[in-house]
Amino acid sequence: MNKTEIYQSPDGQILDVQMDQQTVWLTQAQMVLLFERNQSVISRHIRNVFEEGELEEKSNMQILHIANSDKPVTYYNLDVIISVGYRVKSKRGTQFRQWATARLKEYLVKGYASPPPQYPTLPMTYKEALLQLVERVAQNEQLEAQVKALAPKAEYADRVLISQSEWTTTTIAKELGLTAHRLNIILYEQEVHYLNSDNVWVLYAKYANRGYTKTRTYLHEGVHIRTNIHTVWTEKGREFIHTLFYKLSIRKYK
Repeated sequence: MNKTEIYQSPDGQILDVQMDQQTVWLTQAQMVLLFERNQSVISRHIRNVFEEGELEEKSNMQILHIANSDKPVTYYNLDVIISVGYRVKSKRGTQFRQWATARLKEYLVKGYASPPPQYPTLPMTYKEALLQLVERVAQNEQLEAQVKALAPKAEYADRVLISQSEWTTTTIAKELGLTAHRLNIILYEQEVHYLNSDNVWVLYAKYANRGYTKTRTYLHEGVHIRTNIHTVWTEKGREFIHTLFYKLSIRKYK
């Protein structure tokens, strides 16, 4: 809070309003005066605003030490003030909101809310320059370490998660030195998939919805039109099968 404005309602109520870069602030006692309700009513509505999740308490209130006060005073921002005004159905709440919005716009236009430009402090001595250089090198090394740590995840996302490649069971089986039939049996024995009533291999629930497979429907025209549903593996599914074989030393099934 860095500025105080005087608010006067149309019927003569005067309040000292605290303003900062983005909002205005009132105490609970000031809201009692503004909305012409007793303290218990205002207190209950403020509590309900936070407990009901309408607003987050931490970011919408401030506790400050002010002059001529023996204890800290709690201030509430414009969002809380408007919410309480709606709850008590106060015309004064609407009038205050209109005034506050207009003042904040003016506050920004005049540039009060613009922070002063920050200029780097130049070193005064060789020692200070050396310390700044060491600090920048350390920051760069930290950034490089973070980039290296994220590199495998980025590579995996590019190669696997974003990949549009599709693989048939036959192709993956050849990579493993197996037939498609043998690979399907092994995956069945490992409780990865099963053959459903339509004679289609389907993943068990624990592997479903992980992006391992896709289904493709093919239309066959002839005397009778029929459709066939085939399951293909995504790049993520292909990598899953290779990892499974590696972990279980599955080549013994050959």
